[in-house]
Amino acid sequence: MGGDRRQDRRLALAPWSAVAAVVAVSLSTVNRNAIWAGLIVEECLRRGVTQFVVSPGSRSTPLVFAIDDEPRASVHVHVDERGAAFYALGWARATGRPAALICTSGTAVANYLPAIVEADADTVPLIVLSADRPARLRDTAANQTILQPGIFSNFVWTAVDLPAPDLSYPLDDLLATVGNLVVDAGRYGPVHLNCQFDEPLANTPEFVATDAWLEPVGDYLRSSEPFTIPTDDSLASNSIDLARLDSSDIDIVVIGALRLQHDQDAAVRIANAIDAPVWADVSSGLHRSPRLLRRIDWPHLTIDDPIAWKSILWLGGRVTSKRLVNGAATGRLTVVNDLAVRMRPGGRGDDDVTQIRLPLTRFAELFHAQVPTPQTSASVLPSRDRLTFTWSGDQLTDIDVLQEVTAELPSRHALWLASSMPIRLADTYTVATRDFIVGTNRGASGIDGTVASAVGFAVGHQTPTTLLIGDLAALHDVSSLAMVRESSQPLTICILNNNGGSIFQNLPVASDSDSFRRYFLTPHGRDFAGVANMMGLNYRSVGSRDGFRAAYREAVASGQSSVIEARLDASTEPMRYREIAGRVRVATSSAELPLPIPDESVKRVWLHGFLGHGDDRSAVNRAVPLALPGHGDFPMTDTLVWDDWVAACERQLATVSQPVDLIGYSMGGRLALTYALANPERVRRLVLLSAAPGIEHSVARERRRMQDHALAEQLLRFGTESFLRDWYARPMWTTLATSLGAVRLEQLIQTRSHHDPFQLACSLVSLGTGSMPWLLPRLRELPCPVLVMAGEHDRKFTGLAVDIARACPNSEVAIIADAGHAVHVEQPDRTAATIETFLT
Repeated sequence: MGGDRRQDRRLALAPWSAVAAVVAVSLSTVNRNAIWAGLIVEECLRRGVTQFVVSPGSRSTPLVFAIDDEPRASVHVHVDERGAAFYALGWARATGRPAALICTSGTAVANYLPAIVEADADTVPLIVLSADRPARLRDTAANQTILQPGIFSNFVWTAVDLPAPDLSYPLDDLLATVGNLVVDAGRYGPVHLNCQFDEPLANTPEFVATDAWLEPVGDYLRSSEPFTIPTDDSLASNSIDLARLDSSDIDIVVIGALRLQHDQDAAVRIANAIDAPVWADVSSGLHRSPRLLRRIDWPHLTIDDPIAWKSILWLGGRVTSKRLVNGAATGRLTVVNDLAVRMRPGGRGDDDVTQIRLPLTRFAELFHAQVPTPQTSASVLPSRDRLTFTWSGDQLTDIDVLQEVTAELPSRHALWLASSMPIRLADTYTVATRDFIVGTNRGASGIDGTVASAVGFAVGHQTPTTLLIGDLAALHDVSSLAMVRESSQPLTICILNNNGGSIFQNLPVASDSDSFRRYFLTPHGRDFAGVANMMGLNYRSVGSRDGFRAAYREAVASGQSSVIEARLDASTEPMRYREIAGRVRVATSSAELPLPIPDESVKRVWLHGFLGHGDDRSAVNRAVPLALPGHGDFPMTDTLVWDDWVAACERQLATVSQPVDLIGYSMGGRLALTYALANPERVRRLVLLSAAPGIEHSVARERRRMQDHALAEQLLRFGTESFLRDWYARPMWTTLATSLGAVRLEQLIQTRSHHDPFQLACSLVSLGTGSMPWLLPRLRELPCPVLVMAGEHDRKFTGLAVDIARACPNSEVAIIADAGHAVHVEQPDRTAATIETFLT
């Protein structure tokens, strides 16, 4: 029987075989479904669609028979339509060419939806060939019959509901329809061709006269060309006017997601021809590229004042960093890519963005031909290439895993990054200084189908691939582990298992409640040993950095697919936030520090407190503000200790030839005190407002340090504005709230909400009272006059003011009436008058 079936197939397929010039059998014996499906597949093949991903089912039999034994087609079979669709998505991302999906009728096609949504959001070419029952069976309670037309709603660019094969339907119209859909898929993203098939589905001869039906496509059957050649009405003209793009006026070049090697090469050519810093997202594959001359990296890129970016050139697709997107929300933005999606960072309107829809390779040619190339600097801007750790715990962390992978990944291998934490980790903590092949689903940024997408990506690129994935994403796509074993390219799957969705700890709703654990963290208590064994995959479970390094090296060297489960303790993640500034030691160059104060006539310098800014100096006449680390124009790019800050402060004051009057409040007061002790000859007079000399006893100092770390964690979890509202509700700010009133307090909160939470967290753990040395015994070394001020309602700091004054040889104390901790805000006139009297 099998032999008869294959003979029937040869009879059916002979007319449209590219090598068959003569039909050797009577066409009157051919099955109409076979002709119909064969022409659909043939036109796909002639237009370059060679990857077909099939899920088993009965109604799709004609389409499956059309690709079986077809030498031009590569066929992948997977029982789960959802996984099959994500495999096709990964393959299409890797190759830039459409992949075709074939499934049966009913809910099978519905399982494609998550991958179609992702493909639509990121212009990935997919073609859905869904088999369906005849339209007459719709709305009749027929088995396995649903309303398939329109099932993908707005997530496909073109959708066609074909009728069941009928001799009255012109085959040249069928070929034109298929050809147009393939072209649309290549240009715009996913398309849907719903194919109705009536019985009989197998290639049973029908003995109907098909000669007249086939005659209009006779020339097509005797050729090897597509039915029609599409005109080049592609997304932009080759003679686009670039006169408005002034390369000398570009403030920053952003390189987003890039899919292909030639796109990377073109982006490098364009960026290096512009004398501006370059931000390359991890999804570009150029994140650490040594080929980019002026590459910068997070957190060097500060966007506290995004209006400073007057002109941005954006190459490629999306980026990972929300901070970067916010920074691109103002100024002139020019986006260059051939994606059909509109790039509107920060929700900008169409009129605010110039989008040049061209392949980067073509844009590079036009750019170099039409835009004068400025003189470029050969220097490389500071980059976080050299990272080491001071993490105090022994437990393996997700950052450890990311850094080991990026350090050990062979140069010809690919890296697939799951959404949620893995891609954010890679964007921040990657250590390798080379180009990568990087894949990720960041169109809709879901965790669906991550394993399947990585397999398709590996096969599409024909290269071994490492997948970095969280435990929830791995559980979500556990059925796709079945295709890993059969992959022609080995996958090393690194699962970050912290027993749930720890990323949700950064949400405003984060808490220690049972509800938060149940609905957000969703702890599962499972490992992946059993499923890896069931799927026939090598498996290792590791809990230390050395153990992971050894396991990863072994897995990559084996050339076989493997699962490495990194056991992460979720309870240590808050500790990692508390140690956030100590985790990453950056080789900081002088270019990263604030610029020196240029005015040599400076006489007074103001150091604001934690959460403050330069305008806080309003109570201090004619004072020049000096930004504190982690605030405003002084981003923290390293774990600053006290001596580091003193060096930075010295650089800022280097051009001031005369000793200055140094005025510091709270954190600024502590730092001013430190600077004065280290540079007594450069300080004429010292004013300390609500300042502390440190903590004497080590146990109390460590307790305060942990309190500072807890506050840093709160900042990172809930953001700056939420933190500020909680901060100013504390008892120490009661008098401030009273003196300002509700309206002015809200204005204060809004003004200070622009601070970056990560930067503030860094300043807390590095420059908090718990981290500073005990300075009181050294205050007798101060030769300059010292004024120590505090508010009368701030009992703690009035006592500290007396202690400091007693320790200094030349000092006086001023207690400001009707004021608390923020004396200069609560009583600005009295504070200003007291300071002015002392300084004059």
